[in-house]
Amino acid sequence: MSKNAFVALLLTLSILSPDCGQSQQFIISIRPQFDIPLTPDQNLFLTSGGVMVSRRKSVHFLRPLSIGIAGGYHLGRMQHASLGNLGSHSLISAEAVTDLHWTIRQLIVISISGGAGCFYTGENGERSSWATDLMWSGQLGIGLITSSALTIGIQGEYRNFRRLYHLIGIGLTMDFRLGNVSRDQSRKLKL
Repeated sequence: MSKNAFVALLLTLSILSPDCGQSQQFIISIRPQFDIPLTPDQNLFLTSGGVMVSRRKSVHFLRPLSIGIAGGYHLGRMQHASLGNLGSHSLISAEAVTDLHWTIRQLIVISISGGAGCFYTGENGERSSWATDLMWSGQLGIGLITSSALTIGIQGEYRNFRRLYHLIGIGLTMDFRLGNVSRDQSRKLKL
């Protein structure tokens, strides 16, 4: 198994693994998105795409706050005016995330979230070009509660990959509520 596949596997398992001895509700979010890199050299990194997967749990003493972990994969193209097509690059990220969300009339959810962690990136096909560094992000989103287990929405984000580039992105969000739901929570979600 390659190093990239191993990192991706560990990240996925850590996000999806259940907590030992815990039976409370948690949220799995999947966010496919389109990215526009903001770099010092606008000709180097072109538009890219990716997906983020996160797992969050509510903080009991502060209801609109949730915390969790997230992992992502982005694939982008590189090009330079004088050198031509430079191929593609992959970026794998892992971060701790926090989310503040407000529900309006049990139908619409507005969220502000952020995260910080690290990333591993490199040019595809060039094993010697891979490197790692720190990163941070911020998001703003709005969603529609379609059922007690699913919210669908859109989200905009700013993501800063230190010393590499930063980007703005827009994408879809799908939040799945999993785990045991108390009778009170179930009643609130159905209204």
